[in-house]
Amino acid sequence: MKLLKLYSYMVILATMGIITSCTSSSTTNEDKQEVSSMDSVSNELEKTNKELEEEAKKVEASLEKVDKEFNESK
Repeated sequence: MKLLKLYSYMVILATMGIITSCTSSSTTNEDKQEVSSMDSVSNELEKTNKELEEEAKKVEASLEKVDKEFNESK
């Protein structure tokens, strides 16, 4: 009978432990804010990279135009 009670307590304890671990939130507000700020920084970097690529294409086009004009004038 004591062995049955011991097994019952062990099962109840294990069940409570599993329920507790599954319901607790491991992320805090600080973690969420940090991820949010990283996302915003990442988005800004992507935007800046796109702008720089566009500017680089414009510069390349201008250089090609100048190069063509220079070669034609020879």
